[in-house]
Amino acid sequence: MNAKLQKGFVGVTIILIGALVLGSGASPAQSETDHKKAIQQIADAIKNGKGVVAKKLAAKAAADVKDLADLMHLYRPEKRGGFGLEIGLRQLVKMPNAKIGAKFGSLSAAMAEVILAKAPIAGPKGKNPKAWAGFAQRLRNASTDLEQAARKKNAKAIQAAAVQINDACVGCHSIFKE
Repeated sequence: MNAKLQKGFVGVTIILIGALVLGSGASPAQSETDHKKAIQQIADAIKNGKGVVAKKLAAKAAADVKDLADLMHLYRPEKRGGFGLEIGLRQLVKMPNAKIGAKFGSLSAAMAEVILAKAPIAGPKGKNPKAWAGFAQRLRNASTDLEQAARKKNAKAIQAAAVQINDACVGCHSIFKE
């Protein structure tokens, strides 16, 4: 081989190796799996009355969330990689179920903790960060109400809390969803 051809081959090889190294980062599916595990850990801490631990885990999880959409994907159905929260909460409004309410209450509270920890310092495109915190706080309060209602097996309170969770989500998304 002549010298020009060898240099070209070496150059192409270096570019390909560089592309492989750069492209070998965490895949979106992997990061969603990591987020899902983190949310489950936070939910378990909440369920076990370890609020301080939950807040610390939420702060760490929030730092790992690069795009909030990755976190919002966890509301998807389980077969699509989420927890099934969106559909499950709608079903709780129609047919309250204490077991499902307890599960979704702690998961939703965990999501709220991460959303609170991820609150923007300055509002995106002029949007108010206080509104963000307000909606996240409403979500956390309603989620806690859902979990408590489920423990008491209070069907009306389960329904009311599920409606409040939905209202907090819809209100926030009416302002912040892009």
